[in-house]
Amino acid sequence: MGSQVAYHLPKAKQSDAEWIQCNVVRITGEPPKQRYEVQDPEPDENGNLSQTYKTYANNLILIPDDSSGLPQLPPGTMVLARYPETTTFYRAEVIATKVPSHHEYLLMKRDGTCKLRFEGEEEIGKETDVERRLVLEV
Repeated sequence: MGSQVAYHLPKAKQSDAEWIQCNVVRITGEPPKQRYEVQDPEPDENGNLSQTYKTYANNLILIPDDSSGLPQLPPGTMVLARYPETTTFYRAEVIATKVPSHHEYLLMKRDGTCKLRFEGEEEIGKETDVERRLVLEV
């Protein structure tokens, strides 16, 4: 409960994105038939709470609370990453992982970022920095 997850939208709900960031709001049943109710944290266009979805664990990827302790991803790794300033995850290729120095980490609580090239990016050669916890191995 309360965990952030990447949720794979059912085929009927897919537009450009297949994965969106959601919060787990309810868990029902017992394994292996356990079901999860997830909700998009962004309000709809009218400012109302967003729709909830009922799903199984195989449609969810847990988003870590922070980036500390997560492994570096080698360049060329294909990942699912949240596009900046959205709640949508897209496929991307890792260009580099930036790990803060011990001094930076202590002073600024920096957890590191990944430099990514998103699939389908219109601007040629554009690279985007994404917080490491929002870069998911699939």
